[in-house]
Formats: sequence, C-alpha cells, structure tokens
Amino acid sequence: MRRGMIALLMAVFLAGVGTAQAAITTNLVQDFSTFDRTELLWNSGDPQNADEILEGLGENRWMTALEAAVYTNVWGKLLIKSSQTKSRAALYTITADQFSGPNPNAQLAFTLQNLENNGTLEVAIFSIQNPGTAGNAVEYDTLGGANSPFVTDGTGVGLQAVGSASVSMLLSTNIGGLANNDPIEGGYTIPFAYNGTDDIVLGFSSIGFGTAHKIATIDDVVVTTDDSVSFPATVALDPADELAMLVDEASGVVTGSVAVSYIEGNPAAHVEVTSVSVVDQSPAGGFANATSLPLTLTSPGPYSDSVLVKFDNATPGLTIGQTATGMVEIVWNEVGSASSTTSTVPVSAAVKAAADDIIAAFNSTFTTADTKFFGVDAVMSGGQGLNANYGSTDTSYGSIFGDAPTAKNAMGATVNNPTVVVSITNTTPDTTVVFDSLNFDVGRRWSKAPNTFTVGIAGDIDNNASFASHTGFTELTVASPYLDDYDDFDIDLTGLSDRILTYGESAEFTITVSDPIDVTNPDSVLALDNIALLGSVISDTLLVTDPADELALNVNDPLGMVIGTVAVSYLEASSLPTNVTVTAVSIVSQSHPGSFANATTNLPFTLSDPAASEDVLVEFDNATAALTAGQTATGTMEIIWNEVGSASSSTSTVSVSAMYLEVNPGNTIAIFDHRSENASPRLGGLVATLSGYQSISSDRGSNDGTYGTLAGDARTDKGCVQGALSYPVISMAITNNTGYPCTFDSLHFDAARGWAKGPKTVTVSISGDVTANASLFTNPTDLIETGGQLADYDDFDVPLTGLADRTLAHGEVALIEFTWSNGDLSTTNAISILDNIALLGSGVNGAVLTKVPGGEVVFGVSGLSLGASELIEMGYTEGDAATNVVITGVTVSEETHAGAFSYSGSFPTSLTAPDSTNEILTVLFDNTVADLAAGETASAVMEIAWNELGAGARTFELAVSAARSADVPASGVIALLDTEFLMADAAVNGVLARMGGSGSLQYAEDGSDDGTYGSLAAPAAPTGTSRWRISGENNVATLTVTNGTMGDVELSTLNFDIGRWWDSNSEEFTLSVSGDVTDAPALLVSAINDMGWPSLNFQDVDVDLTGLADHTLSVGESLVFTFTLTPKAGAEFYNIWLDNIALMGSFDLYGGWGASEGLTPGVNDGLYDNPDGDGKNNFMEYATGGDPMVADGAAAEMWQSEESGTNWFYYVHAERQDDDSLTYDVGARDNLLYAPSWTNANLEMVGETSGPGVWKTVTNRTDMGTVEYIRLKVEQN
Repeated sequence: MRRGMIALLMAVFLAGVGTAQAAITTNLVQDFSTFDRTELLWNSGDPQNADEILEGLGENRWMTALEAAVYTNVWGKLLIKSSQTKSRAALYTITADQFSGPNPNAQLAFTLQNLENNGTLEVAIFSIQNPGTAGNAVEYDTLGGANSPFVTDGTGVGLQAVGSASVSMLLSTNIGGLANNDPIEGGYTIPFAYNGTDDIVLGFSSIGFGTAHKIATIDDVVVTTDDSVSFPATVALDPADELAMLVDEASGVVTGSVAVSYIEGNPAAHVEVTSVSVVDQSPAGGFANATSLPLTLTSPGPYSDSVLVKFDNATPGLTIGQTATGMVEIVWNEVGSASSTTSTVPVSAAVKAAADDIIAAFNSTFTTADTKFFGVDAVMSGGQGLNANYGSTDTSYGSIFGDAPTAKNAMGATVNNPTVVVSITNTTPDTTVVFDSLNFDVGRRWSKAPNTFTVGIAGDIDNNASFASHTGFTELTVASPYLDDYDDFDIDLTGLSDRILTYGESAEFTITVSDPIDVTNPDSVLALDNIALLGSVISDTLLVTDPADELALNVNDPLGMVIGTVAVSYLEASSLPTNVTVTAVSIVSQSHPGSFANATTNLPFTLSDPAASEDVLVEFDNATAALTAGQTATGTMEIIWNEVGSASSSTSTVSVSAMYLEVNPGNTIAIFDHRSENASPRLGGLVATLSGYQSISSDRGSNDGTYGTLAGDARTDKGCVQGALSYPVISMAITNNTGYPCTFDSLHFDAARGWAKGPKTVTVSISGDVTANASLFTNPTDLIETGGQLADYDDFDVPLTGLADRTLAHGEVALIEFTWSNGDLSTTNAISILDNIALLGSGVNGAVLTKVPGGEVVFGVSGLSLGASELIEMGYTEGDAATNVVITGVTVSEETHAGAFSYSGSFPTSLTAPDSTNEILTVLFDNTVADLAAGETASAVMEIAWNELGAGARTFELAVSAARSADVPASGVIALLDTEFLMADAAVNGVLARMGGSGSLQYAEDGSDDGTYGSLAAPAAPTGTSRWRISGENNVATLTVTNGTMGDVELSTLNFDIGRWWDSNSEEFTLSVSGDVTDAPALLVSAINDMGWPSLNFQDVDVDLTGLADHTLSVGESLVFTFTLTPKAGAEFYNIWLDNIALMGSFDLYGGWGASEGLTPGVNDGLYDNPDGDGKNNFMEYATGGDPMVADGAAAEMWQSEESGTNWFYYVHAERQDDDSLTYDVGARDNLLYAPSWTNANLEMVGETSGPGVWKTVTNRTDMGTVEYIRLKVEQN
C-alpha cells in the first residue's frame, strides 16, 4: 500500500524569555562605573587656571590642585594620588532632576584599590552643594589639622562647610597596611539621605600618611535610590522670594501672579490648591485672592499654573512712593490626601508715578527723552555720554516707583566731563509746565570715580547754581556689566518760587560731579540712570495728530492711487475736560491741484475719550498729478475741530506729500531687500537668486529706504546679505523664464562694512548671455563702518546701458558678482554687507504657474504601504500679456528607482481663469516597484511643460520623493523626528508621522545638542542636525501621526526639545491634540526658556499623554499635535525651533488583529483559543493569515507536480512582515511515532515573494521519492 504525504502543522508560541520578576525598587540615578579620560578635567597647576579651563568647557566636572587622571584608557578607572598629604577632587555633578524626589534610602556604591604599600591612605567620599567657585577650590591641610574641613565626631569622619560651600554628606573609609594592588573585597555600599532639592557633587579626597604621593583607584561608582520609599510632593513658587507689584496712582488696581509647580512625591499624585489668602497686610484691605479655586495641577514641573493676587488701592489710599505689604498663603494638598500644606511668599504693591506725572524721563539713549509729555521738548547733553556697562536695576526714578528699564545703559559723568544737562522747553501754546521734583539713580563702582554731585537750575524759572548736593555713594561690588540697585535721589523742586514754564520758555537742570576719593584717573565713571522730572502740565484742549509734521505717501504707478492715514486724538484741558468733534478735512496749497483729496467718510465724528483715536484719510491720484519717476506733489491738510459745546472752532495742520518712486513695478527686474536669497519682487517668471554669501542676517541692514540713491519703498528694518574675505564673492544669478526678452538698464545697491576689519572695497562684474565686464564698478572710497548695526549704508548706482548686449532672451542667464577685497587679513571672517539691491530695466511680466499649496511632494510610506498618491492642483497669475496658460505634457526625470513614480492626467490642458485652482494631475508612487527598505528614499522630478499663448515654452519642475522611516531603535518608541521632519526618521513599521503647519524645515542647521528627546536619554538623539522652525509670523507647527499598522498603538508621552535665542522671541507656546484621541485644546501651556545665542542646549519638554481618556490610536486612526506660539509684538520674524521629537508608547499587534477579526476579549481571543474549530489556534491564524472565525483549513497550500521526471511536493505558507518577533521554520521527518529531529535537509526553498505589505509567501518543496511529514513551526519571542 502506497503511503501518502502528510503535512503536519504545529504552532509553538514562546511568551517571552526569562521569568516574571518582582517590582524593581532600585532606581539608577547615575552610573560612573566606567571612567573616560575625556570626561575628566585635570590640572596640576593653580586652582584659578583650572577654573578658567572649566569656564571654557562649560561643564560641571572639575579637578583642582590635584594630581588625578584616568588610569590608562584600558583600565577606565579614576586614579587619585595624594600630593604632600593633601588633595581634593570633585568628580561629577548630579542634578536634582535626576532624582525622583527626596529619598531617605539613597546609597553610594564603589570599589577601591590601593596601588602602593608603605603607609596608610585615607579616602573620603563627600558631596558639596553648588561647588566650583574659585573660593572653594582650595587645598586643605592634613586630616584633623587646624584649617581642615574634616572633623571627627567619634563615629567617623565628617566634613564641615568651607566658604560658600554647603555640605550635604560625608562618607569615608580608612585603608592601612595594604600590599601593592590589594583590592578591597566586596567594595563599599554607603547609605545617605537625599533632600530632594539640592544638586550634589561626588568628590574623592586622598590623604597619604607616612609617605606622600600615595595612589589608589576608584571604580564602579554607582548612585541609586529606593523608589519603594514613600515621600510627599513638594511645591515650588515663582517668584519664591517676593511678588512685587507696581500700581498706577490713577488706576489704583493691579493683579500679579505666582507660578505654582510641584515635584511628584511617591506615590505620585496630582496637587490641588484649595485656598489662597493674603495675611499680615500693612496697611490692611488692599490685597485679595483673584484665583478661581480649587486649582488642580495635573502635571509636575516644568508645567505650572498661576495663583492670582489683586491689589486695590481704594482702601489703603497709598500715594506715590508708598508701599503695601503682606504674605500670600497658598494651601494645597495631594489629591486623595486628607492633610494639607501651606506655602507662602511675601507680596508688595508700590504706587508708581503715572504717565501724566512724568514731564520727561531718560533711561535708554540719554540724548532725547524716552518718555515725555506731548508738547514738551526734552534733551540731554554733556557728561561722558552713553555708557553701556552700567545700569540701575530697581525700576524706580530715584525712590519713586515707575517702569524704568533694568537693562544696561546709563549716562556717564567724569572729572574730565563732569556736567550733565537736562533741557526742557514748553513748545505748546496755552500750556503750562509745573516742576515738582528731579529724581535719578547714581552708581559708583570705583574709588577713582567722582564722589559728589551738585544740582544746578537755570533758565526761565528760579536760578540756583548749587540748588542741592550730596557726597558719598554706595560702592558697587558687582563685576562688569555693573548692573545693581543704585543709590536713589529725589530733589524736591516745590520750594522754588518760580517752577513754571509757559509756552516758549525753557529750563536747564545740571548735575555736576566732583571730588573722587582717588584722583589718579579723571576718566573714571560715575553712572547716572533713570533720570526723571516729575510734575504736571496744565493745558487747554489740544488736538494731536500722528504723524505730527508730515504725511509722506509713495506711488509707484503712472496712474496709481494711494490713501494715507493721519491718526487724530486729543489732550483734555486741565481746567474743564470735554470731548472733541472733527467737522471738516481739506487739503490746501496743492502743488498739483486736484491730486489730493479728503477720503474720510464719517465726518463729522466725535472723540469721546482722550485715549482713543480716529483716522483721517487722504487720497492722492497720480492720474491727476501726472508725476514721473522721482517727482513729488505737496499740500497741507487742514483739520477743523471744536470742543463739544463750544461755538468756536480750531484748525490743525499737517503737511502732505506724494512721490512717484524711482524704483517701481514699471522698471523693476529684480529686488533683494530683506532676508531671502530669492528676489522679491521680480518680473513674473524670472528666477533671481543669491549665492556665495557668508550668511543672510536678521541683525543689521540699511535703513535709508532707498535702492542706491533712488527713492523706493526699500525696507528699513533688519535684513541683509553678508560677505567677507573668506566668502569673497556674492553671486546674483538671473534666469529669464518669463517667455519674453528683458533688458537691463541699471543696478543699485547699499553697502557697508560691519566692523572696521571688514572688506573696504566691493567690485561689481557681469557675465553670461550679456556683454561681459569684469570691472563694471568699484567703490572709490572705503565703505562706511557701521558697528554691525542698522544704519544708513553707502549708496551706489551702476549704469548698464553701456553694455553692447544687455538683453536676456527667454531661457538666457546673466551673472552679476559682488567681489569683496581690501579687508584685514588677520580676520578674514569680518563681514561687509549688501542690502536693498535693485536691478532695473524693461521686460514683460510673464504668467506665473504655481502649485497650490506650494512645496514639493513628499510621501511617507512604511513597509506595509503598497503605494501612495497625491492630487496636484495648480493655478497661474496672469502676466502683462493677459493670455491663458496651456499645460502641454509631463515628463518624469532624475528617478532613483526607475518606474516607481508616474502620473495620471490628460494633456494638453488649458487654464483659462487666472488666480483659480485647477486639478492638473495625480502623482503616483508604486512601492511594489521601489520596495523601499527601512530608512530608504526614492525621488524623481516631474517636469511639467507649459506656455502662455504666443510665448516661449517653459517648464515647471516639481520635486517628488517617497521615504520609508528607519525601524525604531528600541521598544517603547512609536516615532522619532529629528532630522527630516517631513517624515519620521524612525517609526514602528506602519506608523506615519510628519511635521506641517506654517513652519518650515531648516535642513542641515544646528539643532539641539543635548542628545536627548525631551529629557529621554535613551534612545540617543542626533546632535547638530536639522530643526523645525516656527516664528511669530508663522507661528503654528503640526505633527500628524497615522496608525497604518494592523494593531493598536497606546500612547504614553510626547517628548521634544524647544529653543529660542533672543528676548525678542515669542516667550510661550500652547500644545494641543485633536483627532481620534481625546481632544485637549491646551494639553500644555509652557514658557520657552531663552537659551542665549549661540547655545544649542534646547529646553527639554515631556508631555504625559496617559491622562487623556482615550490615548489609543486604533488601526487606521490619526491624531494631530499642534504647537502654537503665543503672539508677541515685535516677534514676527524671530525664530523658535523644535527638535528631537519622540512619540512613546506601546504597540499591540496581536490585540489589534484580534479586534479587527471580531474576537471577543477574555472570551475567545487567547493565543491558544480555536473559536472556528479548524485545528489552527488563534496564534497560527494570526501568523499565517487565517480567519479565526471561519474554518478555513490548513495554514499552507500544498500540491504535487512532476517536473523533469521528479515528483515534487510543494508547500506554500504565508508569513507576516510587520511583526519581527515571529520566526518561521519549515521542517520534515520520516515518521511521527518516535522523535527524530525535524530537519530541512530534504527541503528546498524555491520561492519567496518580496515587496511591501503585511504578507509575503514562502514556497518549499521536497522530492516525493522520500516519505516525509512536513511541519510549519511559528515562534514568537
């Protein structure tokens, strides 16, 4: 009887390697078990030199006055060596955030080895809070000596505080009589209590007895804590020392905030603020809680929420300069705890001078007043001038509280330049100025500086050359810059018999310094800051216009029309306040009659509040004036107004002008005047770019508003392109893709040196498809030096009409080069600057074809993706010819994976309506062709051919790419974005993640350098790579995550780095989440720390997602994280960066499969359940593509085939490609009655499908001439 072949299927499931363990209670805080020579700072010289080295490294690792090193790279041990019986080494700082909180059961473990005999070696291990200053880095006498920090308490050696060091623990051991290289068996384990708040420094001190230069090694140093210990949460308040508020005398009300955050206790629990009160008030009744309670903090620091405290001066009735005080008591408890804790912070409210009390104040430039009453001229002169090394920090004018800045800048006065003059002139009719006091701060740093001041008064009030004087000032002890709370002085002027200025009168107040204690340096500075004259201004009602002197308009079209605005407000009369009505507006004395006209439509209008303003509109029509380039029309605006209830009216005037700009759309080829390498504006279809520059800067630029000498609307803010001797040529490439010829007439630009050592000369050349000229222009005199500031740069105009060929036909290219020379060869990176570049001439604006939205096409795919597609919509902006656009065809070029990219669409296609969106084609990516491996990218260019009717053929190039993320480096990682951002750099196979929003990728720039994702040290993040940029103008970034796997993704945390460099940046952001999880519009609201230029130590942010009721992405679901910067005035062009984004969680592939197949949790979803009774358990169905609810037979296909005389038995099974924990093994043996090993010796694997997707098939065969049983075994690890 013939025996048939039998296929035996056996499913083997391994639940994991190893056995279950009890909860781990030991938390590794820091492991120093392997020392690296590069991690240690060693200096055997003086301590100061070591500190200087430390400062240069910016690290918290230091060694001073000590012979110490790593004992060879091979050993990796710390070698300590006593030097003349004394030495000390601090090894490493452990910051408080590395501990989970206070812990009474922390411990230090280490091993120790004596390397020499002949004596005794004492080794002390200790911790010092806030170490590292020069005062602490000193050598100590022998143990027990008079000046020793070591003390003995009978049970061991202790360490006493030295200088400003605060000792938190001391541990020691004594080794005596050990032979050379004797180890200490078992090492040392030393317990200590950690307070939860202080940074600690592990230090090692070796002290040799008998023989100096004793040597030992420290190794295997580990710090751990016992996390099974219970301890309470701790609350932090910011400010912690005092909530200091200033209140206007007029309004009398102010609200301050105290940021409340907490450090989790053990067990972890949220913190709830239940009560806020202000006690011990003096005087009583001013302070009150303004917080909505209870207030629950759902995340530990750095997350915080605000407690609000309100002060109302109605009850205390304080006057200017007086202060109320109290104590804020904040009662809180851990959620679920019956006990509560009270945290306190002192609070104060001081009444400051109101704006209408300040006649004039100087606190920044010390030339013209920073704050002054309208209608008063106030200037400062004399003295040494502005000194940027000094500044008072108390925010007051003398002792009168105000809003004085606390930054650097003060007026310097010296023996050689002793007199500072403040001049006040009343320039407003029907107005009286009354002086009450002169207030200022004085700072003195050196004994050589003047020690006396004398105040004099002159002008149209009482004159007194020595009205007041003072000798003796507090000597500052701060290092440069000399910022401190300076001495306050208030000079009372109310005793003057005449302290009033009427219209046209002036007064001078002089502050003259003298009498230095040390007379050897007459240029030593006494600093004057926050100088203010306080008093009142009594006036009739006054109409105020902005601008006050001239409304200057620009027009850039021969038939152009422009409307200008004058803001109108008023100052109330001191005697009888009333409202103001504007009844008529006209423009008289016009140089070009009829060109200006009133465009205000709501006349008459009434101003009912002095703080409000209304706009008066003026229209200029160049169709009437017929100005040509460079010409100006002028006139005078007359505004007729009256006080409400008054029969008489008044007239206020403002000059108006309109210029037809010399640089205008009619003659512009290309303009560069801001922060881009691409010209804007430019002829439609023209490509004009800059290259070769050192950098594009947002810190400086030309502010004259012209292109060379030509009037235009050039930007006057910061933004320019920089060159240097090391970047000697800035190139401007112009490619004419307009479809029409264009002709050059002239080139105009502004240029300057950034600093004195920058190149003094710029040479302009031109080449390409025009007549070449290598020395078209060279500046005749050295470029102006601007100190790297915004300034009026040198203006240059270069005519191009002398070129024999100055016309670019369609498709032709010209190159204009700016070459720098004549700079300081010792500093080849010193910069010179170009700004406001205009290339003028004639041409035709061609139509411009655009993709809507713009940008390249980037597909993110996974190993499960068979392909991707995107519909491309395009539109066009009409050119001068006002014709339609025709798209004639598409070509795929520059393919990295032939045949992977294609398109669908029919051509030619006509676009008949400008500024509308049209569906043009669909870009297709076929991953079955590309078969991208993890981390691989495919790319191509779609060349879209098009033309304007009657013009030359043009090409729109659309870059397309598809990228597959790398595999995640460790379990627990869902996706990582740290370099590419338009796709995940690493992700679980099937998860897609990409950045979007209004931000952009800064590729190959300096990203975060801390090597972490948020505070996650593992996996390690790359450093110095890309970053994602957002700004005040483009203030939204999004992170979209889609679960394209076959399982559920449970999210745990979002970790990322965020950074800013400048105070001018936005200071706060909000993180929200939406989509197929629980929406959270304010998942996190956080301040953004200023890391300071050029630091790349970004702020670490960790966001807990487990608090979301639904934080699971099921199969096919998506979510969007949105980062939104809080708007801040002036921050529009300042960047904020995101980097090193990690989405963490867990991934349940089997559970997701079971749910999608209809299995019921806890009923029939077990690995070994077999609900369909077909002989295959759920695990085998999962692993081989079966249906657990349908009896679908074998897990493999089998057939017999005779080929070339051999009977083959084919065995084909499916394998999952999305679960790398599975292993598949096909084996055979000749019987089932006894147990020979399963082997694949007689099996031949003859085929395996490859490509993307969940499944692949594997084909094996065996010769039926041998009788065998075949088995498929699937294991999961």
